[in-house]
Amino acid sequence: MSQVMGSQLTQEMFELVRRPDVFGIVSTVDEDGWPRSAPFGSLEALDESHLVSLSLPDNHTLANIRRDGRVTVSWVDAEQRISVTGRARVTQEVFPIRHPSGAPVTRVDIDIQEVRSLGARGIRVTPARFTSPSPAFTDFLRAYWRELGITWVRATPGPVASMDFHVTSECNQECPYCWGPQDIAEVDTETAKRILLRVAAFGARRVVFTGGDPLKRRDIGELVCFAKDIGLEVALSTTGDELTEDFLARCGRDIDLLSLPIDGASEAVSSQTKKAGHLSAILRDLEMLARYPAMDVKLATPVTKKNIADVPNIVRLADNWARQVRNRVFYNVFHAFPRSMVEREWNELLVTDEEYAAMQRQVEATPHRIKINFLTRQILDRVYVMIFPDGTLTIPSGSDYRQHGRFLDVADLDALLAQSDFDSAKHLRHAQGWRKVESVI
Repeated sequence: MSQVMGSQLTQEMFELVRRPDVFGIVSTVDEDGWPRSAPFGSLEALDESHLVSLSLPDNHTLANIRRDGRVTVSWVDAEQRISVTGRARVTQEVFPIRHPSGAPVTRVDIDIQEVRSLGARGIRVTPARFTSPSPAFTDFLRAYWRELGITWVRATPGPVASMDFHVTSECNQECPYCWGPQDIAEVDTETAKRILLRVAAFGARRVVFTGGDPLKRRDIGELVCFAKDIGLEVALSTTGDELTEDFLARCGRDIDLLSLPIDGASEAVSSQTKKAGHLSAILRDLEMLARYPAMDVKLATPVTKKNIADVPNIVRLADNWARQVRNRVFYNVFHAFPRSMVEREWNELLVTDEEYAAMQRQVEATPHRIKINFLTRQILDRVYVMIFPDGTLTIPSGSDYRQHGRFLDVADLDALLAQSDFDSAKHLRHAQGWRKVESVI
């Protein structure tokens, strides 16, 4: 049975209607008195009492609204079924942006008069969602949201600027220094999107999709697009062996920064910590990335006993590539950290602070143009806010993984971080190691 909820959307309903991948079904009254229903992808909630949408000028729904402003709008979700009745009116004959077809569009506002929750217990439904909108329609919607001032990212910055979403623990590599999640089940696509919405709501401006290798998730392209839709900066940290031209063609426009590991300047060095052929895969990736100059590229080397002597050679390789491309290129040289979810032979890997410092002085004395960030263990400790594949909030401290329950159950992230070992000041400084700038390419 349906239940009248009043004349305003509840907070839960408002969050559903505001989702960028949700569309509503708008029903108007035809001249013969019969209802006419049509999906509207541009339907948004301005607040709990008002909706807004765009319409092509020759649309039958728009003609009905001009003649009889009565409308009913419905949304279907896995957990919510909502029906809204109200009065629609044209508020802007020619909206400042055009439809992807080139046609002008008209703005329509709807004043909500009644909200109903439609009871459907025991019935499983498929939510009404955009799955793969065209790039042109995606650009149209993003321009529309900007014009309306709709944003999903909290206006006031919080104590965390960037959050690492480990969307999977699956990976082709078996790095001996890996401190990512191991053998952890993944949340589904819908839950992953809810996590991204919460990341934005908590004030983080950036999400880093990592793993494992995030490219092992079949829906990673959908998640990347969704994160960009809600206004987050998008970074993707991948091992590189799953990167393809097809993926870059589909999703590259939504990735601000792509991070690749490089463990050695030769296969002989690289294969000591990566599988044979990994360096060749990275060099192939760099060739592809040069065709996407608007995407920033970060190369990263974990310094161990296996490759510390080779770091100057890696710098030369990275610097030579950076000089040939129009991408902004960064190089992170980080001190391998003794943190892992499985037992490691750290004595065979870890270099001392003195050895790392000597390597840094050697590199700094070598001519290069590429921007290099030297990341010591002290810099890297207590600066990460991580969401594991199962949706668990994790804040590492030293060699420990501090678990804080389901991320979606966190009501006040600012307060939780203030009570944890997380070093917000250091995190914010670390986050400045890369900042997105508008492309001039």
